[in-house]
Amino acid sequence: SKLSKEAYPDPIDLARDYAKVLRKEIKRLNALTTDLTIQLDEPMLGDLTEAGGKPDRYHEILTRIYGQKYRSFKEEVKLAIELLNEAIPFKGLAMHMDRWPNADSPYYGMGYERFLPELLEAKVSLLNLEYTSPGCGNPNVLVSELPYETSLGLGCVSVRSREVETPEEIVQRVKRVKIEPERLRLVPDCGFAPRMYRKYARSV
Repeated sequence: SKLSKEAYPDPIDLARDYAKVLRKEIKRLNALTTDLTIQLDEPMLGDLTEAGGKPDRYHEILTRIYGQKYRSFKEEVKLAIELLNEAIPFKGLAMHMDRWPNADSPYYGMGYERFLPELLEAKVSLLNLEYTSPGCGNPNVLVSELPYETSLGLGCVSVRSREVETPEEIVQRVKRVKIEPERLRLVPDCGFAPRMYRKYARSV
């Protein structure tokens, strides 16, 4: 970006240094208490689900915001997993991936399995993934490929709908997932973010 190009002409060098900072912070937090789940948020990787081989808005985002040229889908995924693992000093962490599926995307309805097999190389034991939108695909496709030691945080509460789901609606989203109960966590799609996408009070 414009703010970092003098110190880091290559944005990847900045990313590698940032991974080192995260690694130190994770170690520091872990030393304070063992009763802690640390989650890394990977918003751009999830958005990459919609990127194809041709120039599209994801190429533009990488260039404008990060000053980084899009290489290819596979190369971007490999780099993301590599940097993620550089930041992780030990197993047991969680990773959240955002997803903003566009109805006009050729990948609408395809899930995070698009990141396989590279995703399985991430040194995390819990994947918190957004699944309330039909555009995010069928969670069972990914679950069938996950090793037993990897758990799924199922995004089953929408943060973008203006309606509050009923318990019954959430139960139906959960029931469709074929995974052992001990490997399943129930989470909102992302953060609740009152007033950002939903026009009602935080108390809701």
